[in-house]
Amino acid sequence: MSIDIAIISSAFFSFLSFFLIQSLIFRFIDPRAVFKWIIYIYFTGLFFAGLIGFKLLQIMPLEILLLVFSLSCLLYSLMVFVYVIGIFGVIESSIRIRILELITTHPGMTKVELVRHYNSQSIIDKRLSRLIASGELQYFGGTYALTPKLSFLRLLTLVIKFMFHAYGVKTN
Repeated sequence: MSIDIAIISSAFFSFLSFFLIQSLIFRFIDPRAVFKWIIYIYFTGLFFAGLIGFKLLQIMPLEILLLVFSLSCLLYSLMVFVYVIGIFGVIESSIRIRILELITTHPGMTKVELVRHYNSQSIIDKRLSRLIASGELQYFGGTYALTPKLSFLRLLTLVIKFMFHAYGVKTN
């Protein structure tokens, strides 16, 4: 078996396991626990990559297998990242997509019904509860504060802030 095929197939099957498990589990989880479950399912996909690597150990030397496993995990991680940020993240956070989904499942909704379902208070409450559940924010005495831990979203925010600064864009 070619090394390239082993890397790509291992990453693909790991991502496929991630996607299938995510599609099944997310039907039953609390929406505030989305970030936690994405991490759990990501590591499950890595486990599948390890199983594939164990199977490949029978036909590849250990040194080559470690290279294949490392590159496969890197490719798998990139696939999950693109999926979570580019597809799942947009579906999960885009109000326009949510409105389309709502109208699709409940044809003939009026604007009043949509406003009742998606008022600004419910939008903010939902997002704040997700940020608290994921550990990004803390809520004490009626105020919100960032948690001291460094996380993916905090890192992403710092990168965006740096890019605004680098391009001279003023932010409030």
